[in-house]
Amino acid sequence: MKGAVFLDRDGTLNPDAGYISRAEDFFLFEETPLALRKLVDAGYPLVVVTNQSGVARRLFSLEELHEIHAAMEKQLAEHGVFLTAIYGCPHHPEENCRCRKPGIGMFERASKEHGIDLRGSFMVGDSLVDVQAGRAAGCQTIWIDRKYPNNKDEGEIRKLAHYTAESLMGAVDWMLKLSGRRE
Repeated sequence: MKGAVFLDRDGTLNPDAGYISRAEDFFLFEETPLALRKLVDAGYPLVVVTNQSGVARRLFSLEELHEIHAAMEKQLAEHGVFLTAIYGCPHHPEENCRCRKPGIGMFERASKEHGIDLRGSFMVGDSLVDVQAGRAAGCQTIWIDRKYPNNKDEGEIRKLAHYTAESLMGAVDWMLKLSGRRE
């Protein structure tokens, strides 16, 4: 089994613009392709784990979510970055499903389907539920502090995260240094 890098989507790979409901409205942060390329070159499988309750809220369909993810994959492929998998939880928070972060259902599924060692993996995200899920799954957790105004969870996130980075590139550099891998 091998370790992987689990990545939140909105706020981590792309700006969090609320509920993105159309593929043409999806775009990556400028740093995302280069940062992920460094991880690919270091041999890490990349797995996106994203809560997408907009499906349950009927703001967009499951088909539209797949189109958004296809647009993300196309933008990454233009830079030679290919994801191992994308897992999206389409459930409403009140459904209390196992897959919705901070639950670890998406992590367990990735581990089973792709032979991923969760204890040898990292979770990168910009919210408390990302860090909680990564911790619960046994991953090293990196919080990207996007300096959201009035972030009521900041104190708790800082206590739970193994590392705080100011950007995805900062998170990648820390992971590579910690693991001793080089891109």
